[in-house]
Amino acid sequence: MNWREFMAKIYLVRHGQDEDNAAGRLNGRRDMPLTLKGVEQAKKAGEILLRHQLSFSAIYHSPLQRTRQTALTIAEKLMCDPMKVLMIPDLIERDFGIMTGKRKEQILKQCPEVIRTERINYFLSGDGIETFPQTLVRVQRVLDELLARHIDEDILVVSHGDVITMFIAAHYRLPWKNVLTHIHIDNADISVLSHNPGAFDEKNLLLC
Repeated sequence: MNWREFMAKIYLVRHGQDEDNAAGRLNGRRDMPLTLKGVEQAKKAGEILLRHQLSFSAIYHSPLQRTRQTALTIAEKLMCDPMKVLMIPDLIERDFGIMTGKRKEQILKQCPEVIRTERINYFLSGDGIETFPQTLVRVQRVLDELLARHIDEDILVVSHGDVITMFIAAHYRLPWKNVLTHIHIDNADISVLSHNPGAFDEKNLLLC
């Protein structure tokens, strides 16, 4: 059986604003809580999902509190059983290595390899930094596991910006650099992975 023919539809939500986001710092795996604005963003994401009359067999999040807070806030809006809110270690944000906790403007000064876009500069290498190809490998592993576990069931994944872009690259089999240069995921944005991995349409990626 080709399980992709019966696969789940996966909805991806980036966590709401946390304290590092508000301070303009690169958080990576720093475990900072949501700000009040971040909580409101999570509530709004839940309201959007509710408006679309969506329900999920499970809501997954990373080990970091900003994603768990976001996931639980959304679950409350959807009146989803908290027992269905589950943690997956490999949903954790990319390891920012030496850039962890640094201010965003330091990227161009300290990183030799950078992809520059209108919205954000992505650093690609450096001491202790997890590369995007490494992130893509673990995201592909999670994606395959979730699709096999949830055949014909919709699920919600609450994770981090770099991880979500790699989900998009993995699902649609797109070059990861192309995804970084064309797609930006804001706090609490909702992305939808369609049933057909061969039919990528950037216009229909975000749920509003």
